[in-house]
Amino acid sequence: MLDIPPEVLATAFEIGIWEWGISYLPTVCLVCREWNEVAKSTPHLWGIIQVDTKSRPHRLLAQLSRAKATPLTIYISRGVHMCKPNLEPVVARLIELSENWIGATIPSKILQRCKWSDLRRSLEDLEITDDECQTLDPRFFDLPERDRSGPPALRALSIGGIVGVEPLLSPSIRHFVIGQRGPHYKPIVQTLDHLRRIPNVRTLSITGLRPSPLHDYTQVIRLNHLTTLKLTFVPRASQLLSSIVCPALQQLTISTTQDSMTPFLSQWCNPIHTPTSLHTLDLEQCIIPTDVPYLIRFLARLPELLRLSIFDERLSDAPLLPATDENNIVKALASSSGARSVSGGSRLCPALTTLEMSTDSDFQDLLELAAQRGNTSGSGSMKTLRTVGGYLCAGARAGQMIELRQLVENVECECLGCSMDSLALLT
Repeated sequence: MLDIPPEVLATAFEIGIWEWGISYLPTVCLVCREWNEVAKSTPHLWGIIQVDTKSRPHRLLAQLSRAKATPLTIYISRGVHMCKPNLEPVVARLIELSENWIGATIPSKILQRCKWSDLRRSLEDLEITDDECQTLDPRFFDLPERDRSGPPALRALSIGGIVGVEPLLSPSIRHFVIGQRGPHYKPIVQTLDHLRRIPNVRTLSITGLRPSPLHDYTQVIRLNHLTTLKLTFVPRASQLLSSIVCPALQQLTISTTQDSMTPFLSQWCNPIHTPTSLHTLDLEQCIIPTDVPYLIRFLARLPELLRLSIFDERLSDAPLLPATDENNIVKALASSSGARSVSGGSRLCPALTTLEMSTDSDFQDLLELAAQRGNTSGSGSMKTLRTVGGYLCAGARAGQMIELRQLVENVECECLGCSMDSLALLT
């Protein structure tokens, strides 16, 4: 076999276990003597424990025995504690070893059979998988006096629909996910209180919040280290965004919200709020026609933006007003002076390399943008645009798509017609 360093093999085997389960490892052991030795002499490979309704108890218990005292990363599916009583010895053994857990993806009923005092100093990554609203028993967090000192090990937390998680939140959290489904959404005020407890968070993903008045929550929360923010199905995303300051933000994704984005866009134009290092902005089903002028003003303050993606069919419902560089995104990006009233006469997003959008603009406007900024359209320091994507060809006349492809490196049309043409070329 190839002379591959043991540590590289062990990493490859670990990836295989996550992809195909622990049954992958015995097969690897049959390849050759060297691989067998690496697998058997690397206990942490056997410490990746996946328990689901198809698991066999005797195999899992044998795996735990082989894992010895290695740190454990465990996954227990939601149906195990209800549908598979024969797996109870495995679950019980895992709970006995909870001091060794470094990662856990488990339902709250399993989590609360442990003690937070056993998990606090070792558990780094926790995902609580309940979809429905559940409340953690406060007694789970009871700590002896000797275990109350020092920060917890927890760095990544995903809480689903769980409430009562406040003791899990601390400045040590770097990655936080609220992924809720169904009618039991958290109110925005409660979510803001969660964010106040994790000031050092780097990545934040929120799905599903219940609209609520903010009259009793006036504090603006600073998340100085936040670089990635994703909001999905948040009914009043603008309300939430207007309440946080994240100057180091680099990636912002907002998907499927019904309220106007104007309050947030206006707020974030304030220098105190503006994330000037933002390089990726993805907006899907969240921009209405009246937001567009405010979005252009916001773009004028993003000198490092590389990728802009805007998809919302409501933009096609804009009133039939003359398109200008102050109410039409494509014209604003194409203009050498940008939106004149807000950009100081300079071009919007001078570093832009990728533009994806569904737009009500005339296709000729898109061609003018590509001619001004396309990286294959001629020399010049502002020729940065490499990729144009979206639903493009429906508004194009004969030959215009060919012209667009000559101006930029990549044209990615997402309409069904172009997809069918691509398929035809393969047959």
